[in-house]
Amino acid sequence: MLGADETLLEDCVIYGRTLAISNVFMMLQVAFQSFLITAERPRLGLWISILAGLANVMMDALLVYCLKWGIWGAAAYGAIMHIAFVFQAFYFGYAMSSTSIVGYHFDAENKTELQNVLRKSLVLTGTAALAMTASGGFFSSLIARIYVGYDRHFMT
Repeated sequence: MLGADETLLEDCVIYGRTLAISNVFMMLQVAFQSFLITAERPRLGLWISILAGLANVMMDALLVYCLKWGIWGAAAYGAIMHIAFVFQAFYFGYAMSSTSIVGYHFDAENKTELQNVLRKSLVLTGTAALAMTASGGFFSSLIARIYVGYDRHFMT
């Protein structure tokens, strides 16, 4: 598939399965962040995010380098998550920020303003998605060089 041999395909399957399982926990963390904003505890949400990032860095070192788990360790805490978080930061921030606005208008039963917020949110996030997709494609060579530039084999 895409020029990969059987050894690489096996590693890719391990990588993909591990990411699929671990993404559940990442999504739960993100989903509960908005509750902390609504509960007027945004600093706690910030500290949880910072600690999760530090744990990611430490687990990368432990699983890939210390325990020599190779591709499985890389899958558990891989470079893909780092790149994805750059794009996801926009959506997390927007979702957490708009939660209190939506909650206020929902409680006030202001359906017109809720529809207005929804319409503006769809336009903003849709435009951002297109811009991020275009920038990801445009900067893909640079991003690849940052993560795997040490090996010409990965760059072809």
